[in-house]
Amino acid sequence: MNVNISRTDARDNPNSRDRKVINNGMVENWEKHQKVDQVILTSIKEEPYCVFLFALVIFQIAMHLFYLVFSTFIFPSFFCTPINHKHQDETTERASDDPENTENCYFSQVRKHVLEKHDRPIKSVVSTKCSGTVSKLGNRKLVEKMDGQDSLSLLFCRGAGLCDLDFSKQEVLNQWNDVKICDHHLNELLVKWGKHRGGYRGKHMYRKRTSYGTQYACSMPSTVGDNHYHHRPTRELQPLTIAESNAILIDRNILVHPGIPICSAHKTFVQELIATQSTPPPKKAKIDYAECDDTEESVFDQPYLPPGNKAGNIKRSFINFANNAGVPRTCSIIPWDKMKITTKERKASAARRLIDTMLNLMVPDQTEDFQKLVEKKFIQMDSWTTGSSEKLDIIMSQIAAQYFVAEDRNTRILILSLIANSVPLASVEKYIPGLTSYMYHKAKKFARRKRGTQLETHAVMERYNKEAVEAFIGFITRLHVKQTSRVADHCAVYALSDPDDSALAESCSIGPDAHTHNVKCDRCERTKAILDVIEEHAREFVDEKKKDVEHPDADDADKLFFSKHKEELELIEKYKKNIFEMKKHLLRAAVTNDERNTIIEDLRPGEALITLDFAQKFLPK
Repeated sequence: MNVNISRTDARDNPNSRDRKVINNGMVENWEKHQKVDQVILTSIKEEPYCVFLFALVIFQIAMHLFYLVFSTFIFPSFFCTPINHKHQDETTERASDDPENTENCYFSQVRKHVLEKHDRPIKSVVSTKCSGTVSKLGNRKLVEKMDGQDSLSLLFCRGAGLCDLDFSKQEVLNQWNDVKICDHHLNELLVKWGKHRGGYRGKHMYRKRTSYGTQYACSMPSTVGDNHYHHRPTRELQPLTIAESNAILIDRNILVHPGIPICSAHKTFVQELIATQSTPPPKKAKIDYAECDDTEESVFDQPYLPPGNKAGNIKRSFINFANNAGVPRTCSIIPWDKMKITTKERKASAARRLIDTMLNLMVPDQTEDFQKLVEKKFIQMDSWTTGSSEKLDIIMSQIAAQYFVAEDRNTRILILSLIANSVPLASVEKYIPGLTSYMYHKAKKFARRKRGTQLETHAVMERYNKEAVEAFIGFITRLHVKQTSRVADHCAVYALSDPDDSALAESCSIGPDAHTHNVKCDRCERTKAILDVIEEHAREFVDEKKKDVEHPDADDADKLFFSKHKEELELIEKYKKNIFEMKKHLLRAAVTNDERNTIIEDLRPGEALITLDFAQKFLPK
């Protein structure tokens, strides 16, 4: 107690030494603060510029505080609408877990292109769950371009495999303006497709950990092009375009989202696919449609042609041959005139290596002699015209003039024989358009015989040519067998759909090829009418003979005659039925052959196609 009291006394007693020390320190500190304040006030009074700086700092601090308060509390409350807000617009409706509302979104069910014959890769799968608002596409305010490509084209290519839509055309835009889509699918397929925060980057792209951090990796499926297995490259990546995605869909029947990063090897692969598919188709036979008796509506329908391109298959085989020979990147993507000199030199060196490889494979024992003969063929035309293209042009013009004024076929062959051994067919066709390969080789064969002006005459012999007959049948039936047509009997989609089983049926009224069956084929209707008339006349004849047989004066000859014609009537009914059954069979055969070719093209090494053909027992005889 005494100690505490003494301490208290020491602090409270103004005459104590400790109290004096404390008071002196406080006085000194107060005097120092007074001096500092006086210095600041004096400097402010003496320097007006300091006042301006001080006010500016205070103003900036106030503006930052106002921005934080406005962006955090005021702006979201009064100026922003939540993404799931229900708009008061008759074209927009709220999506929920109710299936009736969910079906309004175009992507609430899996949308697959007719060319998609394989399961989608894991990075191309699109969810069917909807959320947010559902509104018409025409009411959505979308940017025109995204990553350098059309936004609507990206949306439908990623979601439904419709990679060939051209939304620059107003009629295409009008066709899809009324399609409804929810906020979730709009974000998943377009707005947030490649974004990280709140987006779907990880769902559609591969990423790989490296020494530089996590980077994008080649996201091409392993079933397309080179298989990287677990070593997907992360360098020199380029985005997949819509045209390249469409080329993969056509060639491999698999959907790959445009916009994914792909490596240089896959970029070259898809560019070669585009170049292969852009190869012009083979020449078609010249048909005078004025001589056809079809109606105006059906005559201009595209004839049924199975997909596939012979030139494309040859080019693909050539690329495989070049890769196996160690000569990659053989086919040009850019025109020859736009290539650099070094690129042209590399192309020439690659061609030389390929020619040497072919010569060694064709004649392995006497390659050098074979090479000399080939080189002789290369320079034969130049030696024939002494190396002058002008002289060749003059000579070929004279040959062409004599060819066109010739009176008969033998004379034309005789004229062609003068140059057939020296000038190739491709060069002759430039001067004689429409020259057939048969005439050219006939002239070449005549030129190698003993020199004479008379052609040997051979007796004309008619025989059954199976290939010619099949070609003729294909020619007369291809106008009646089509994938889609306004004629019901010609439309493969409609004719082969099961009316009782929706799983085995396809609608013709939806999709980009939507159409109605409101046209009849003149030939088909005429055939049906003729068969009906034949059956009607035969039936009337049999009915008359039946009355004769029932007459009391009928003899055995009348009964035999009646029995014979009754059998003929039954045969007519049978053959009439078989004709229509054969028509159905030709349609099924065309589609089946198309599917078989597609399966064979997609076969991998070690796989085989086994066909159990038992339908021939039921074909009409």
